[in-house]
Amino acid sequence: MKILVVSNFYPPRAVGGAELVAHRHALDLKRRGHDVCVFAGRTPKSHQSGGEMDIENVDGLDVHLLSIRSLEPDRAFYWDAAGRRFRATMNDFRPDIVHFHNISGLGANLISEARRYGARTVCTVHDHWGFCAKNTLYRDAGHVCEDFEGCHFCVANVSDEKGKALPTRLRRDYVMRCLAEVDHLVFPSQYLAGAYAEAGFDARRAHIQSNGVEVARFDPSSRSLNDGPLHFVFVGYLGAHKGIGLLLELAGRLLAESSLAGRWRLSIAGDGHMRARIARLVEEAPYRDYVTFLGKLGVDEVPALLASADVVLLPSIWPENEPVVMLEAIAAGRAQLASCIGGHAGLVVDGESGLLFESGDLDDLTAKAVAYIEQPNLARRHGDFNRARRDAFSQETAVSAYEKIYAMTPADQAPADKIILCDGEWPTLETAQLFNNFSIFEKSGRLRFVYAEWADASMWEHASALFCWSHDANMQSVLRALRMNIPIIAPAGGAEARLCEEEALSGFGYKDYAEAVVALASLAERSETAAPASARRANLIDNVAALLDAKAFGLTAERPAI
Repeated sequence: MKILVVSNFYPPRAVGGAELVAHRHALDLKRRGHDVCVFAGRTPKSHQSGGEMDIENVDGLDVHLLSIRSLEPDRAFYWDAAGRRFRATMNDFRPDIVHFHNISGLGANLISEARRYGARTVCTVHDHWGFCAKNTLYRDAGHVCEDFEGCHFCVANVSDEKGKALPTRLRRDYVMRCLAEVDHLVFPSQYLAGAYAEAGFDARRAHIQSNGVEVARFDPSSRSLNDGPLHFVFVGYLGAHKGIGLLLELAGRLLAESSLAGRWRLSIAGDGHMRARIARLVEEAPYRDYVTFLGKLGVDEVPALLASADVVLLPSIWPENEPVVMLEAIAAGRAQLASCIGGHAGLVVDGESGLLFESGDLDDLTAKAVAYIEQPNLARRHGDFNRARRDAFSQETAVSAYEKIYAMTPADQAPADKIILCDGEWPTLETAQLFNNFSIFEKSGRLRFVYAEWADASMWEHASALFCWSHDANMQSVLRALRMNIPIIAPAGGAEARLCEEEALSGFGYKDYAEAVVALASLAERSETAAPASARRANLIDNVAALLDAKAFGLTAERPAI
């Protein structure tokens, strides 16, 4: 089987959890006899601006590297040039399967390109990027987002290829629609699958499958209780969302308890924006006698650190998917102490493999840490539990499961949500408010607002309407809608509405946005998912086209107008 693996970054330039999963799975698939190629992003070189391509060989795999133009939330989800480069790679490699991992920076339009090529598609969802422009569900105010319709509070707007500011909802609906067309969507945790369902995702193509871990890299043997103080270990990004502030407060609490003196120690490994604070703190008395800062470790150094640990600690205050360090704790046969948030609960069996504490609750975290210090056998029992189950979380098990998914026949079901294609000139504040607050009118049905310029042929085919938010919509989009008999909702008195009214074509001219909302909300409640087919008004459209300026067509080999 020919498998094209897609990831926005790739080792050795990036060694985050998702990138390592993509690389290790690719290597394992190659060892099993599959023909594997990689399409990945990278940061531009000093003389590059984004869009340049190179090919490198990484551990025997050909990696097609595209320098990424931006990771900013307003531009990281659609990139026409990346789609063209990806199309060329597919034409060269000719894959049977395209397996997507993180694609922020490359663009969700790569999914459309793979489907247009005819390859079966699989996507491993590693975070909340499908419906959260920031990926994390972590608000700037320092709390976890619970309003999945409030994306515009974090990212005010997004941009099209020409830099036009567009309502943020268009980004989310476009990405979610692209993901809905993937043949098989894989969530490494039950938590993440549930989060996407809560955000309105149609999960009929969803699978739950752990990413697994290379268990052979870890020594699962027990530490002797005579080896010294109980050893807590943290490995990860040194940022507030990872609970680093809480971790340092825990150290202060333990230091203040005289009965615990000499009975514990803490090692912190990683890099991030809180690095300097940690480095300063561990030089101060009494922290320097109990807390060790190791800085950023190489991938091959982590197993040795975990082998010296009794308890692996993860105090995150934001919901993670399937944190690698918790999988590594299982592989190393070590107890787990983690916040009860996100995918942690799927990896930590509370009271059996470790202890869970209320996220952000210092008192609860301190109580659980003290329990381990005062009962050293507790850490050993929890480590033994993980040691016994580690094969269930092996990478080999995960890759075997993926091979079965590759061979599955895709569900023959079109996404249920209705598509409303959208077009117009620079949106006003009122336009943005219409899109960003439209969810209050969606009761039993759901609309996906997709900017017409981003829509592929499948989205046009399944569109329920073209909504023009201004008089001066792109006539290229209007003509295409007329040819396909897609109803047009446009300002009354404008050229778009007049064409529909005078020629008895399906459409609606609205006097104000209140009428537009009523028209759009009625579409959400209808049972049909696409515009009904009928005879095309070829003569009318040809006459309109003859009156248009040539630039309205945009006829190029890269982007046919109609």
